[in-house]
Amino acid sequence: MRFTILENAINSLDIAIENFKLFYYGDEESSSPYLEKKYKKVSLVFLENAIELLLKAVILEKTQNNLSIFLQTDKAPYKGIIDEARELSEKTGKKMEDCLLKNTNLRTITYTKSLKYYNDMFEESEKVHGVLKKLGYYRNAITHFGIDFSENPDELLCCFIETFDVIYNYLYPQLIELDDEASYYFEDCDENYFVKTPDGTKFLIGENGEYNNFFDFSDELLGDLSQIRLMKLCKKNPNKKIEAYLKICEEVMSDSEYVDYFKANNLNVFMDEETGWLECEVQGYHEDVHLVPVYSSYYNATIYFDEGSVAIIIPHHENKIYSYIKDSDYPCLTEAENDKQWMEDLEKGICMVQSLSSKNLFMALKSWFENLKYRGFF
Repeated sequence: MRFTILENAINSLDIAIENFKLFYYGDEESSSPYLEKKYKKVSLVFLENAIELLLKAVILEKTQNNLSIFLQTDKAPYKGIIDEARELSEKTGKKMEDCLLKNTNLRTITYTKSLKYYNDMFEESEKVHGVLKKLGYYRNAITHFGIDFSENPDELLCCFIETFDVIYNYLYPQLIELDDEASYYFEDCDENYFVKTPDGTKFLIGENGEYNNFFDFSDELLGDLSQIRLMKLCKKNPNKKIEAYLKICEEVMSDSEYVDYFKANNLNVFMDEETGWLECEVQGYHEDVHLVPVYSSYYNATIYFDEGSVAIIIPHHENKIYSYIKDSDYPCLTEAENDKQWMEDLEKGICMVQSLSSKNLFMALKSWFENLKYRGFF
């Protein structure tokens, strides 16, 4: 069995996704606790392995020194291996790194070193580094002594979702440039809805209604599908301080002064039945306007949107409210998220900040509504 680095990466990603689906989409009644642990462990291990190989594939392709990921050891004299591989590459026309992999004694840099090289080369975001560093820690722990997520089950799910986010939104644009093998996961389906996979050509949607293409699988997973589950789990984690925010939301909804304002302006302020998060609708007009929350698990922040524009951001660790007074986009879910964008927007005067309280939350909602009127919505 022999893989190129990219083929190996995609194979590991395939195994990771397959096992992720088994516990994420699986029937809780038919899945035993043992199988659930097995699926999670296998998925986490192979996801970390896929990331390591994807990083190395990008490093090899983007650097002039295509030997940068290889290490010299006592068992593998570096110069001899390099010379042998270079000669083979010239004869066959194959890539140098693929010829190097024929030597089983050759060693490559560690996961941690790969992540450092990648960040040094591309100056990637805090989120990319933080997510992949956490993935490496979890993989190391779960393969040696395990991790107890019984008290905070959201942490493991966040790690999975955020890693798929990094692949889809950050690594994807670089991966599609690498090699033909990337087409297994990084291409759209044809007009007959067939896609290439490591197991051959398959229909885009499998027998169980699951996507067989990484691009479509991630688009579905990172969209609304994961939001409800993440919101339900994360709000139960006391370390994330989300419950404190939701209690303040309830205070706003029960205060007679605030309620009178809402009624006078046809504002329907309510807690969503599925997520438990505050939402707001402006009713009685030609087209209703809906203030909708999106939860960023990495930054532990709730971002409220209306008509695609960000209106309010609550970073729960900060216990603050950022109210937007000018139009601004906030990429998230199926786009690369900016690092703490609200801080940069504050410096630019695009938003203002207040401490988190029922009064200030009401003022933020009122400011949002008044801004809508100013923008000509009503």
